Amino acid sequence: MKHKEAFDIIHNSLKKLGAKKGGRSESIIKNKFLTKIVELQKSSFGNQSYLNVSISINSILIPDLKNHIYLPFISEYSPDITTLRMLFNFDTEISDEIRAKQIKELMEKYVIPCLVKFNGEEDVRKFLVSERPPLNHIPVMVKSYFGIK
Repeated sequence: MKHKEAFDIIHNSLKKLGAKKGGRSESIIKNKFLTKIVELQKSSFGNQSYLNVSISINSILIPDLKNHIYLPFISEYSPDITTLRMLFNFDTEISDEIRAKQIKELMEKYVIPCLVKFNGEEDVRKFLVSERPPLNHIPVMVKSYFGIK
């Protein structure tokens, strides 16, 4: 399987949430308040990719920064990181059929549930306050907007 085929599986699974294609490897789900981005990022170090899931708050404009918050579906929602690395390392000996099935399962069981938790700014604020991602990973303008120190 190639990167593009894996991305097509990811994007097709997100269509039911209203996803549109962004860049070459981005699916974008946008509402009045938030933009959710799922990106299959190609690695510079081989035939592998990384799955990034992020949110931007539409009312906060930060020049040159499209992703305000990266969502931790890897730690909270998904199987271990080793499984993900194997799944998106296209040199591993996994048949295309099995890889496609596993990507679909990943999307249905972990990524989509992570995305549907966020529909508005209040959902983001609750996440930032209750889940406390490392604050140095959150832009200062976003922390300030939500009154988080």
